[in-house]
Amino acid sequence: MASSSPPPSSTASRDDDDDDRRQDAMWERRTHARILVSDADAGCIIGKAGSDIHAMEARSGAHIKLSGRGRPLPGTDRRVVLVSGLFRTVMDAAELVLEKLFYLGDQVIDAEATVVLVVPDACCGALIGKGGEVIKSLAEESNAGITVSPHDICYGFHDRLVTITGHLDNQLQAVFLILSELLDDVRYSSSVASMSA
Repeated sequence: MASSSPPPSSTASRDDDDDDRRQDAMWERRTHARILVSDADAGCIIGKAGSDIHAMEARSGAHIKLSGRGRPLPGTDRRVVLVSGLFRTVMDAAELVLEKLFYLGDQVIDAEATVVLVVPDACCGALIGKGGEVIKSLAEESNAGITVSPHDICYGFHDRLVTITGHLDNQLQAVFLILSELLDDVRYSSSVASMSA
């Protein structure tokens, strides 16, 4: 009697197609990232008369906004870079922003600069996972160091800091994995509205 199930290769191919469709759909969803930078780094990102930030927006397709000079994230001495748009444009913009922290032209400023993301406290439990399982797996997959500030120390409007260490490629992979993890959390997507207001 003939089996009604498709051959394994067909099943695997269909699974791959489903994964590809999910990946494509993810790239087209809206999200954001908030990155902490020093005043000096903010100046490099903005450029003369805003030329660099406009160029990064044009290249990535994302919207990039910096908190004003003298308006650091409460609890820190750093300014916030808000990158928003479709997932793919946010990742492209994040790469351009991070390159500004690592490089001056072709010269490496800091081979292992630290990147700090601002994440709502309400989203951090799922990001960390039971016993730290999720954050450990993200660190292993990206080969970057990832730590979350303690839950009893909040910054800004009930935010926590996610610190990422490692080389640029590893940090970008970590940012991708973290944003992917937060994509379905309505508390994360709604937090950008309060930041933009």
